[in-house]
Amino acid sequence: MSPRAIQLMLTLILAALIIVPGVLTIQRKIPPNRFVGVRVRQTLEDPDLWYKANAFFGVVGVTLGIVYIAFNIGAFLMQQVSTSTYMRLSGLGLIVYVTLSLLLTYIHLRLLVR
Repeated sequence: MSPRAIQLMLTLILAALIIVPGVLTIQRKIPPNRFVGVRVRQTLEDPDLWYKANAFFGVVGVTLGIVYIAFNIGAFLMQQVSTSTYMRLSGLGLIVYVTLSLLLTYIHLRLLVR
């Protein structure tokens, strides 16, 4: 298997590991805890706020996760992109994915707390 194919498989596995908890938080199946979800003082103290913040985080995470998968499949299929460039783009996509998820959720949480 080529390094590009391995990178794509790892990307899909990573995205699935992020999307699955996102779906569970959208469905409000993950109660307040210290391991999964938006874990700040306000959400840990208020179960209603926990579910609202994490449902939003789930929607953002699942949406961006699907975009991340599409981005990686597109980059994988572009044969003119070298393997090293593809890996860099994939890593950059992951950084953008995580940053946007956290930023949008933080903004939403601030609006909920007001």
